[in-house]
Amino acid sequence: MREGWRKTLPPTRRKRDGRFPVYGANGEIDRTNDFYYDKPSIIVGRKGSAGELNLTEGRFWALDVTYFVTHDGASTDLRFLYHLLTRLNLPALARGIKPGINRNDVYAKQILVPPLAEQKHIVAFLDQAFEGIEAAKANTEQSALNANELFNSYLDARVSELEHERSAIPLVDLCEADRLITYGVIKLGRHVPQGVPCLRTSNVRRLRVETEGMKVIAPALSDEYSRTILKGGEVLVNVRGTLGGVAVVSKEMEGWNVSREVAVVPVDQGKH
Repeated sequence: MREGWRKTLPPTRRKRDGRFPVYGANGEIDRTNDFYYDKPSIIVGRKGSAGELNLTEGRFWALDVTYFVTHDGASTDLRFLYHLLTRLNLPALARGIKPGINRNDVYAKQILVPPLAEQKHIVAFLDQAFEGIEAAKANTEQSALNANELFNSYLDARVSELEHERSAIPLVDLCEADRLITYGVIKLGRHVPQGVPCLRTSNVRRLRVETEGMKVIAPALSDEYSRTILKGGEVLVNVRGTLGGVAVVSKEMEGWNVSREVAVVPVDQGKH
């Protein structure tokens, strides 16, 4: 496993329509007409997204936050090595404040490698299995999409009915007596690997909170903005960026915080 090119690729050599991919720790991040290595390989995240794997079939440029694999095609199948490295759980080897992997820790792993013919047989079997998984996943996602569309259609119709059944009231009238609508002020870009979950507009969806891709902030920063620390039962409303997201805070989210894109409405549960 070789370390990525020590000299970062200058902007003047990066081209959006370039012929070859430029790999960072978590995958392709740019294109270029230059390449550093001209054989198929596996890109391994070295810093930041340490342990992330990307399979490349041709020429590429690997930045200094990566490793890339060189292999003997006469004794090993590249795609077999990719599956094998996936099973080694390389992200667990990451160390430091900005997680990084020392390749000596990877070299220390002892593995059994079958003959080349058996490797190819295993890869063919996995390809067939993954095709079946992807097909099932696509069907499941389509079913979920159809169900979501049906739910939204029903919700829109019901809201329209309710608009005629009751008069509108100011949002502030829903709030607790000692708590008013509060806007988040925590800026993006101040997140850390571990800490307090901080919800953004990408997390606040229509009637639900999506935790995938959720960022976290330092506990001290959250305490600094204690007025938006969630208790459970509040309503979150997106007020900047991606608008339209509204969701209720569950009890499991007690202690979380919100970014400046989100407003917190402390609903009085005894009245509404």
